[in-house]
Amino acid sequence: MTTSSQRESERIQTRTVHNHNRNHAMTVQYFQVLSHYSVKTELVEEKPVVLVPYDIDDAIFDDIPSFNKFRLAPSRPITRFLDRHSRLLRRMVPRSYSRAFESLSRLLHCRDVYDIETPYATFSRWNIRLDKAWRPGLTISIETNDGQSFPLTPRGGSVDQAPVEFISDPVRAEDIEAVRIGFDPVESARVTGNTGIFGLLGESLNDLLEQTLNHKLTRIEITARTDRSRFVPERQSFRLTVVQPNVTLSNDNPHVSLDITPPTINFDGYRGREHQDYCKLKSLIAYIQSRPMRFLRAIWYMEDPDRRAMRFDRFQFQGNSLLDSIVNKPVGVLGNYVAFELLEGHKLVQIDAPNYVVSSRMVSLPTRGVFAEVFLSCCNATEKRDVERFIDPDQSCQKSAPEITGISPGSRAQGSDTRPSDFATPMINLQNAPAVPNPNGMTAGLNVMGTPDIFRDLSRGAELLQFINNATKEAFTSTRQHRAAMDAIAGDVVRGLVSAYTGVPIGSSGKPATASSGTSGIQSAPSGSGGSGGAATGSAGDNGALQALTGEMVRQSSPSQVSDHVQTVRRAVESGLLSEGQGNAITNSLLGGTAAGIPDSTAPVIILTAPTSRDGLAFGPATGDKSGALALSVNVEGEPEGATGRWTRPNPAAMALSSQEDDNITVTPLIPGLQEPDYTLRDTAGTALASIKVPLSVPQFIAVREDAAAFDAVLASYSLDDVKPSVLMAAKETCELLLMTANVRTVWEMAPFNEALPAQFAAGGAAANRLTVATLRGNPPSAGLAGRTQAGTGGIGATVYDETISVWPGAFDDAAASGAAGDVDDATRQVVQQMQGLDFTDLRLKQLAIDIVGRLIGETLAHEVLHSLLGFLIPTGHHNPAVASDIMNRGLDRSFQNRTGFEVIDLANFPDEGSYSDTGIGLINIPTAVTQDLIDQHFPVSI
Repeated sequence: MTTSSQRESERIQTRTVHNHNRNHAMTVQYFQVLSHYSVKTELVEEKPVVLVPYDIDDAIFDDIPSFNKFRLAPSRPITRFLDRHSRLLRRMVPRSYSRAFESLSRLLHCRDVYDIETPYATFSRWNIRLDKAWRPGLTISIETNDGQSFPLTPRGGSVDQAPVEFISDPVRAEDIEAVRIGFDPVESARVTGNTGIFGLLGESLNDLLEQTLNHKLTRIEITARTDRSRFVPERQSFRLTVVQPNVTLSNDNPHVSLDITPPTINFDGYRGREHQDYCKLKSLIAYIQSRPMRFLRAIWYMEDPDRRAMRFDRFQFQGNSLLDSIVNKPVGVLGNYVAFELLEGHKLVQIDAPNYVVSSRMVSLPTRGVFAEVFLSCCNATEKRDVERFIDPDQSCQKSAPEITGISPGSRAQGSDTRPSDFATPMINLQNAPAVPNPNGMTAGLNVMGTPDIFRDLSRGAELLQFINNATKEAFTSTRQHRAAMDAIAGDVVRGLVSAYTGVPIGSSGKPATASSGTSGIQSAPSGSGGSGGAATGSAGDNGALQALTGEMVRQSSPSQVSDHVQTVRRAVESGLLSEGQGNAITNSLLGGTAAGIPDSTAPVIILTAPTSRDGLAFGPATGDKSGALALSVNVEGEPEGATGRWTRPNPAAMALSSQEDDNITVTPLIPGLQEPDYTLRDTAGTALASIKVPLSVPQFIAVREDAAAFDAVLASYSLDDVKPSVLMAAKETCELLLMTANVRTVWEMAPFNEALPAQFAAGGAAANRLTVATLRGNPPSAGLAGRTQAGTGGIGATVYDETISVWPGAFDDAAASGAAGDVDDATRQVVQQMQGLDFTDLRLKQLAIDIVGRLIGETLAHEVLHSLLGFLIPTGHHNPAVASDIMNRGLDRSFQNRTGFEVIDLANFPDEGSYSDTGIGLINIPTAVTQDLIDQHFPVSI
């Protein structure tokens, strides 16, 4: 009997989840609605006109002299011009200049008003010390010679200390006559009683009563300070001369008057109202001269028609009077030509109306409409959620749970298949080893190595060895394998490089000659063309001319690659592939020697042993050498018996030599720029055996001086006169850093440096007329002019050595002017002006002002020095358009950050902490590639 039993159950539970978030996150983006208009410009009328040339009044370009000279003769062409057209010009200039016309009227027509004003000073603060401290009951007042009395009120003081400071109404200094001291015993007793002075120990009642009712006065000292005014801008303190008293003040003798000698006030700082009018007039003239044609056009337009008619009636036009041929009313101005409509028979000339379009363009203008577009889930703004709204209905949420289906009875058992199956695929599989891959990084190198004639160009020899070194490091895992492979490859590369340059095949197994030591790497080769190379190199006879030509072409086409060529040759010498003599001969050819081939060990060789660097050939710019002298030394190897050497110069006036026969000499340069002395070795018959050319770069010396009075005055206006040495040190550091890539020496002759020029450039020296002088001055001759380089003998530029440079730090706070005077941009001007009102008791602000002014001076000086070096190698003297971060841009194109290294982050709150950032003088404008190329043509720092 078989019994089967089966049980099955299914449970379905439905749950509704409620979303309490009733909003969608969204962003509403608003867009401005524009109206687009098609604008067509059509020529609808033409009128023939007559262009009448007008004379440009030269008076508008007149300059006014200094104040002291102007006040003697104020009537000048420019002042008369302004006075004549003042009614028109007053309406055209900004409101800030309108009062200048009143100043002009006073200067020309009402000069007697300046004699009415007499400067004066007032006192309202007093320091008074008596033989006994001031106490209640005492009164002090200042008496004047006109009978007025000004009581003094004590200020400060405490219970333990009597006051010594007093204030009063302003009293004119010249009116002071006496000081009146009064004493009221009743008031003294009342106040003393209230403070309990009678209870003090150690004093008898009679003594206290005596002190309360009387006051002994034997000494008085009065110090007064002036009030600030336009006559006395800075406070002055005076110790007043007072008649000393010897009196006891009491109820019977309540007061005493002591005579005072009025002090003498110093009004040197006040130039008077006349000077103020002069300054306003000078500003007005500068503004009008910055845009003269604007004002001349207005004057021509507004000319009186009757005056114009009388003038035109004298001229003929096509056989008739000019006045009868035109309409006496200007219709336009072109340059200095004024246009008048043409008449024909006393009627306007009629012409056909044109019908063509001059231009057509689209113009977009904003409207009052706004377009809004909604983006979901972009920010925390929301809109009410609607669960019924879906873009895609298939993505909507189910509103009800799925229905529960019925249960179907029946067995759900499944049988198992127990038949055997095949084994799985073997997990271990034997395979042939794959081919070893090419060494990493070697494929590209081998392809390059297979290029024909690749080693004929030596300009990247050192870089090629570096590439091979890096490539073999990656290709070989063993350091020993890497070294062996690198040595083999490098040997082949160097032999190929040297053979390609010299034309001399060098075998891999040849044994080179023994290399000499102790040389500088600059060496000559023997004269003639029949020399032979060493045993390992073979003959080089016919390749001498080619080698010399190749060396010259390398130097002319790419001087910067000469160092790379020399480095490749030195590697060959160090690895033993060339002898020391052979390497020096090739190096000398690269540097301009006269070798015709590779010498053998018996030929005489001239080796330059000093200086030992390319920097030394430029008189040491890296170390800032300002001695103006250079030691040259040569060593001759294999010198024949009786041979002599001699130094020569292509231009004897370019330099002075301490000796022409010695191997070791001192060169004193006299002309800046590129020079090339020679050393030639000759035999007893005078035949040249070997020679060497030494390329030199002679620096241009700049004497930096100061107009002390003017420069100190400008520093005082910046409140930096007390830290002048610090300002100059910041200027010197900035200037020399910016000029470090030009072979120039700035010699700062003023304190605290007190540097001295080399003897040949000092006064009376052989090259005193080849010195550029730069002077730090005060306020500029015209607003915004920060620096100027004036031509020397023969003009300005690389072949002129005596230019005159002026730097005016007073221009840094001037408004930017047009034309050549636009040296200061608006941001720089605002920062400097804002800096002038700082509280310099804060050391941070003081140092900030020192750095800003010092760097501005140094950057401006470096800019002008480069003007003197380059002249007009840059057309117009400045890059136009501007070159990014180049020091030879115009002043208005050099930003405050470019000139000082300070980045102003928040100008409104400058100079609060966090409103600016000092990026350092390393980020100030420098000569960029386009300017540096011009410098290197004449004053390179490396030869």
